[in-house]
Amino acid sequence: MLLDIIKRALIAFLSLVCTFLLDTRIKELLSMTSNRWLHELVFEPFSVFIVVFLYIICIISLAKLCFLLSFSTVSKLEQIFYTMGIIFLLIKFQWLFLAIVLISLIYFLLDVKEYNYKVKRLK
Repeated sequence: MLLDIIKRALIAFLSLVCTFLLDTRIKELLSMTSNRWLHELVFEPFSVFIVVFLYIICIISLAKLCFLLSFSTVSKLEQIFYTMGIIFLLIKFQWLFLAIVLISLIYFLLDVKEYNYKVKRLK
């Protein structure tokens, strides 16, 4: 029980940290001119790779959190805590977090479909 709570809290924290880092890195990339961005992409691809990697980690962690909240026993207080966290992230990061949430919901639905397929197969 306590281990599950810690697991969900760590996943939520990972999503928060990745969103914050992604926000700072994306603002840097969007403020560049096209020539400077192309230079970054060709000669310093690691900065672009970090943005893509953080975006993927954010999507997967948020989808995993939704999956854990949907298919495990979670108290009302914990559900309120995570809902407030998601609302805070939506207010703070607006369009960026909205894009992350929409894509992670698609990933979550695919994960649920795979989970249901595994459950049916085991019955």
